[in-house]
Amino acid sequence: MVLLCAGQIISDYQHSVHLIFNALCCMAWVGLQPKCCSEMLACLNLALNTLLCHDVNGAMHSDSHLNVVMGFVQGDIIWYDTVSGKYVQLNKNSGYSPTVICMQWLPSSATLFMAGTSDGCMMIIDCTKDDFCMLALAHSTCCMGLDGFEVAQALKPKSKPMAFWHLSNHPITYLAFAPDALHMAIEGQS
Repeated sequence: MVLLCAGQIISDYQHSVHLIFNALCCMAWVGLQPKCCSEMLACLNLALNTLLCHDVNGAMHSDSHLNVVMGFVQGDIIWYDTVSGKYVQLNKNSGYSPTVICMQWLPSSATLFMAGTSDGCMMIIDCTKDDFCMLALAHSTCCMGLDGFEVAQALKPKSKPMAFWHLSNHPITYLAFAPDALHMAIEGQS
């Protein structure tokens, strides 16, 4: 099995240690306790889609849910609850499908996450909103205190993404929040 993304270890879920990782066409959830002999707890087979990245919402897990968002080479964005087995494609029929390279849950949020794409865009998505609606980008001279970025925001309250920025003409490769949860680092190719 070929790993495309490093796995994430969740240590407090049901008082045990778990590893969630993705391989070419599947997402796997494995128990890492010696007593359970590394049992496979769940495996989501994604036969015709190539999974590239994922992020586990480790801050908001409980015995009833463990949320994972996944990004694909084909541009799909999927929310998956590993406990219930429920999953939803969040950008279905959107017409916007660059490769999703990186994802990061917003700290202490049960529903909001960021995604970085191969076309240099970054967006905040709410996994509870209904429609994925891309708006035309407009040049903005004041976007989060930075000059010269293009930004679009959702006009309908039930649509996603919540915010959208075109940061570069090169792929966004990594997103990470600072410990204060107010600042973030964005890495891209040049």
